[in-house]
Amino acid sequence: MELIDFGIVFLIGFVLGELYLGFRIRKVLEDMIEESYDEEETRVEVFKLKTEMSSDSILLYDEQGLFICQGKTIEELAVMADKYSGIKYAAVMHNEKIVMFMNGIVKETV
Repeated sequence: MELIDFGIVFLIGFVLGELYLGFRIRKVLEDMIEESYDEEETRVEVFKLKTEMSSDSILLYDEQGLFICQGKTIEELAVMADKYSGIKYAAVMHNEKIVMFMNGIVKETV
């Protein structure tokens, strides 16, 4: 009878160990998935914008032609696009050049 009791205890321990291992693997996989979602959220959206000159101001449009804002200088457009439209990063076609907006500042001219 003692051998049967030992076998039953061993079997119960083995099954519990398998369940614990399954739980740990599931937890590790869930953590990996969570980390991958966090990495995706850090991606930056870069808008494609274009300007149009009017008599005394510059008009800023998106690539579909929707009006974003207007200002007197390109620097003012960068600040206003960030402040009012939430556009942090953009590539802007201005006077046949590409200008970069980064956090409301004109950073680079290509």
